[in-house]
This record gives sequence, structure tokens and C-alpha cells, in this order.
Amino acid sequence: MALLVSAALARLDGVVWLGSVARELSFQLFLCALVLGAVAAWLRAWPALAVCSLLALWWGTPIMSMARSTRPTPSTGPTLRVLSAHLAAGNLAPSELLTDLVSHKVDVAVLSAVNNSALAPLSTASALRNYRMLRSTADEAPWLAFVRKELSSSSSARASKQHAGVQVRLGSCELTVRPLSLPSLFDYSERQTRAERLRALRSAPRQQRSVWLGHLGSLPSASDVAPLLDKQELRDGRLGYGRMPSWPGALAALGFPLEHVLVHGWLRITALSMHEPLAARAQRTLRATIELTEPSCRSQP
Repeated sequence: MALLVSAALARLDGVVWLGSVARELSFQLFLCALVLGAVAAWLRAWPALAVCSLLALWWGTPIMSMARSTRPTPSTGPTLRVLSAHLAAGNLAPSELLTDLVSHKVDVAVLSAVNNSALAPLSTASALRNYRMLRSTADEAPWLAFVRKELSSSSSARASKQHAGVQVRLGSCELTVRPLSLPSLFDYSERQTRAERLRALRSAPRQQRSVWLGHLGSLPSASDVAPLLDKQELRDGRLGYGRMPSWPGALAALGFPLEHVLVHGWLRITALSMHEPLAARAQRTLRATIELTEPSCRSQP
């Protein structure tokens, strides 16, 4: 009965908040339908088995599409290694961040929900001297970004209100990295703030090449996020890599995908993975490698 109610609520996605939450629970409901179907088969309860099978198919089809195979092609363009972590106000030591940045040769890191007490140590840490630290302005969603200085000259990695993000040079072209820091769709009290930030993101000028990286707070297919993907012509970076759950960190593969990388233009994801949180209470860390496939951008300036 609970599965049928959840399926009915999911049909109200975009109309009522509970409908959107039910849609976010699709993977967990898919697993429940499989387990109940197995029990029904063991009990020879054929009508119940038929219902569970249909519900499993309905919940599981969108999930399976994310794991479909994509044919690998040789990397011929310059690549950008990125990292994204939602810290949930957890304490992050500069040494922990540096270890992750250096060991994985990260070019751009985006942190959201950073504890204010951690800003000063991060901004003065000599270990992070090879990175330029950029912060969101007061009227934007809060985020903190670290950009490797070797990407380009001192003037090319910058926070730009005009481009609504961080401009970096890759190959002979510039691209925009747009940090994301949205409240979770599961937080009913923050739904108005979430709606306002999504509205601001939709109104941002579309760039020729852009990477949208950070805490989306829901699936990219959520009803309130879909207009953003349409307006900015963004592609879900998870395609071919699976669900990539990030929260809660302790649930690992059974969690919810709230941390994402979206791309626009001649960009493709060549590697995508989730890893252990950077700090206590933080969500799992997303790492991705992005290739710029645009022929005119392959040569160095």
C-alpha cells in the first residue's frame, strides 16, 4: 500500500512538495518493490507479485538509463579535474583539503556550506598557495572555490558577476565554472530560498562553454531543476556512471545524489566518482575529469 501511495504522490511532482520528495526516493522505492516482489513470489501471491513488478519497472527505468554504457573514445583535448564537496558546516582543516587537491591533481574545487570559522585558516594556509581562493559575493548563494594558478595568467581565474561564476582558461579557450550551492529539496523550510536561487541561475547568461558544479540538493531531473537544464542547455554528468549518491555519507550507495556536475558546450565527462567526506558531517566528495573536445581549443595559447 505504501508503494502505491508513493507512486501516486510522485505523479504530483512539481505540484506538491511531498510529490517531489517521493520522486527523489525513486531508487529506495525501487529496491522496496524488488524485495516485496521477491517475498510475494515466495508466498505465491501472484497479484501482489504483478503489482510489485510493475512498480519496480516504473521506479527503476529512469535509474537504469543513468548506467547505460557509453562507448569510450580517446582523450584528445585538454582536461579539467574538478572536486565538489558540501561540508554542511563541518570543520575542515587546510591540511585535509590540501591532501585531496594535491593527491588527485585537482584544478578547480568548489566547497559549499563552509563553516565561517574555517575561512580564515583556509585563506591564510601557506599549503594552499598554489591555488587562488574565490568566494561568492554577498548576494549570491554561499560557496568557496579554489582554482589552480597554473591554469592561466593571474587575471584569467576570477570571480565574475557578469559570467555568474569563475572564469578559467583551458587550452586556448576560456570556460565558466559555475559553483552551485542550493538548499536540499528535502528541507521544507528552505523551499522558498531554493526557488529564488534556481530562478537566479536560470536568469544567468548562457556561456559558450560552462561547467556547473556543486550542491544541487536534488536530482537534476527534479521538477524545479528541469527548467534550469532546459534554459542553460545542460547535460547530466552522471550519464554512463550511475547514480553517484552523496548524502548521507554513511549510506554510501543507498544514499541520495545531491552533488552534481553539469556541462554545456563541447565538454564531456571522462571520469566521475564519489569518495569519502572531507570533514565530519560533510557529504561524500565528487571528483570528475572533464575534457574540452572543441577542436579550436586544443592548442595551447
